[in-house]
Amino acid sequence: PEAYSFNSWLELERNELEYHYQNALKENASYLEQNSEYLKAAQNLQKLLDLDNSNEEIVRLVMRNAYLGKDKDLAIHVYKKFAKTIKDELDLEPLKETQDLLAKIQNSEELDLGVKQEKSFVKLNLPNQTTSFIGRRNDLSELNKRCNVKDCRLLSIVGLGGIGKTRLGLELARAQAANYPDGVYFIALADIQANMLATTIAQALEINLINDTKTKSSLLNYLKNKKALLVLDNFEHILEAKTLISEILECSEQLKIVITTRVALNLKNEHIYDLRGLNYPVENDCNLESYDAIKLFISGANRVAPALEFDNKTLQTVAKITELVEGMPLAIELASAWLRIISVEQLFLEIQKSLDMLASQQNNIVYRHRNVRAVFDYSWQRLEKKQQDILKQLSIFENGFSLQAAEEVAGAHLAYLLHVTNESLIRTINNNRFNMHELIRKYIRERLAEDKTLEEKYKLKYAKYFAKILASYDLDKHEESKKSIAKIGLEIENIRLSWQILADNCQLEDLYDSIISLDFYYRNRGLHHEAQEFYLKFIDKLNSDCNDNSREFFKLISNLQFRAGYCARQQDDLLLANELFNQSLELANLYDFKIVVARCYFELGVCAHKLGEFEKAEDYFLKTKKIAEEINDDRLVVDAVNTLGLVAKATNKYDQARAYLTEAIRMFNRLNNKRGEGIAFSNLGNLEESLGNYESAQKLYYRALPIFEELNYVPGIAVIKGNIGVIEYRLNNYPKALEMTKAGLELKTKMRTTRGIAKSYINLARIYLKTNEIELGKRYLYDALELANKNNFEPALIEIVSYYAHLIIINSNKTFAAQIFNMIIDNPKAEAIHQQEAKTALAKMDLAEDIEELSLAEIVSAIMLLK
Repeated sequence: PEAYSFNSWLELERNELEYHYQNALKENASYLEQNSEYLKAAQNLQKLLDLDNSNEEIVRLVMRNAYLGKDKDLAIHVYKKFAKTIKDELDLEPLKETQDLLAKIQNSEELDLGVKQEKSFVKLNLPNQTTSFIGRRNDLSELNKRCNVKDCRLLSIVGLGGIGKTRLGLELARAQAANYPDGVYFIALADIQANMLATTIAQALEINLINDTKTKSSLLNYLKNKKALLVLDNFEHILEAKTLISEILECSEQLKIVITTRVALNLKNEHIYDLRGLNYPVENDCNLESYDAIKLFISGANRVAPALEFDNKTLQTVAKITELVEGMPLAIELASAWLRIISVEQLFLEIQKSLDMLASQQNNIVYRHRNVRAVFDYSWQRLEKKQQDILKQLSIFENGFSLQAAEEVAGAHLAYLLHVTNESLIRTINNNRFNMHELIRKYIRERLAEDKTLEEKYKLKYAKYFAKILASYDLDKHEESKKSIAKIGLEIENIRLSWQILADNCQLEDLYDSIISLDFYYRNRGLHHEAQEFYLKFIDKLNSDCNDNSREFFKLISNLQFRAGYCARQQDDLLLANELFNQSLELANLYDFKIVVARCYFELGVCAHKLGEFEKAEDYFLKTKKIAEEINDDRLVVDAVNTLGLVAKATNKYDQARAYLTEAIRMFNRLNNKRGEGIAFSNLGNLEESLGNYESAQKLYYRALPIFEELNYVPGIAVIKGNIGVIEYRLNNYPKALEMTKAGLELKTKMRTTRGIAKSYINLARIYLKTNEIELGKRYLYDALELANKNNFEPALIEIVSYYAHLIIINSNKTFAAQIFNMIIDNPKAEAIHQQEAKTALAKMDLAEDIEELSLAEIVSAIMLLK
């Protein structure tokens, strides 16, 4: 505090000296202009611009004197430089008065010599800053726009301590200076009591106070009809004095007040601007140094570690630090000061551990900003114990919370949320949600952790809320399921944390009840890899921590194994999928979980179908259908019918396949199962395509696409766009084929469906080969071959080597091409369309000699050797 008092005195002395220096320059410039020494006057005024390049009044005076001194180019240059500065930094245009002066100068018009520089300049009672102002362009632009609105006379910049309110208020005052001929005044309130507000303002305005008892009336009389701007900094601790603000505003319609505060004043005429951190990267970005938070960090680092180099790896870590502190300027400056003794990587790890790293021992930092914890202590101590308890519960939420969640988990009603929002402790985000700044959330979580019993109680209450919400979703109704998926997407981070808490407490029933909705979300979004890791993690955790050998326990484990297997199957990891389905099936048979037994049979059938084991697949699907009918599960019955259609198609039983698939469409429609209906349309399209009925296939695919798009069913969209790409190729619509194939490939790549990716590569290869982009076609064909061979996708390999055979013919190796065509014709796993194409190609070759037979594996190896 002693050091703080000295620093405060020193700052005031500096401001006073600068004020006198500026006045001396102005007086001298005025004298020179009156004696027609215009260029010397312009040079003096330029020194003022060097101190404050946004002072529009000085800009006009420089322009005027330069022009009168016969230096028209200098006058225009000064204008352009000023216009660019305020456009770039504040997104503003020069005032009309300044633009009119430019027009006169450009048109070489005479200026009225009677208009001399006035001796009275706008008084800028603003403290100088020892560091440059970084960023906030959008904030400044928006605040300037608000200040320029006539009805906005009280503007409160509201935000957490350390978020940059004071510095932004100062820059706003500088930008607005030319609009207030009676002065712009910055008035620091951090060290005063509420009853000292009138006196503090009067002293800043240099009002001669004769009688202390009449301070308020003297202040109000002085401000009558004044066109001035008052910036009142740190108002939050003297809120009981806010009535004076209303009285001051009544003195003059041209007077405006800007308040910086952690807490909104809640006055009728108050305009609130919620200030957040500097912008920072939240994803990988190649232009990291363009972010304001990173610029500020580098600026601070350069002061203490000027030799430090910021390569890309270091910048990535800086980006993580700025994200961790959510762009809070105070936290960034306190953090960067540590780089004198530790690396950026060490700094990041330390900040993750504790808020204590966000502190400084520098003497010229005001006491309240010496560390982030002290900033938050002030706000915390203003709250009642009940309010603190509510915030402790809200701090558990990840990525924000809804009003409903706040009410049910923490008992936080809307009036309370408004109160703590006004206190800058929580903030509103999109979709009618709230969250906390990550640093204050970390601070409150530390407070919560002080009482372990209370912490566990609050966390379990939170977790059970999300389990109840997930269990309540109605996924059978189309519109309701769409809404449910969107809601789960918003809460997915909270749901993951709630599962962790429920598993820690072995809450088996809550976990089981919530799994269906969670899995529905993962499936529809195509997040198979993420879901698989999630389920496997909890299988291990539950087996380790909660193995109680109860029926409920094994029911949950079997369910998780099944769902993890589904995710593995969707990513074409058929070995792991089969292993997980068989593990789930073993438990389901042991404990008579018939629905899980039926579903495991179904998924084992899908795996067998993908491996070309069609007889085994048919057996699994028939078993599924039988059990599903016994337990009256119509949804699973129709799934089995649909996939039986696929087996019939693969074994060339086309009439049977059409009957199955047509029946599946009818059943899905009766059950109002839109997703299933779309899948059946797609499968029927595959059948028509195999039979060469391309126009029919095209119509069916285009019937399926809008169904999947309406549901936002990502796996379905990916597959159907790939199918459309193929059929458009068949119909010689190559541009459309390319567009749809690439769109499908993008989604498949995100989902990591290797079989689907291989199919997209195949279609891209044949499109490019057909359009004479041979090298590009070869590249995609080889990529498809590598992927299919690595993952043993036999039907895909057959199709790929077929296209290689056509390329080999072009290169005159007809014997090898014929060996490939013969293998395709004789291979029972080859689709009929590819067998027919092979027969046609072989007939055209007219080879007389006997040809040695080669297996598919031998052909693939030979092609890879050729490559």
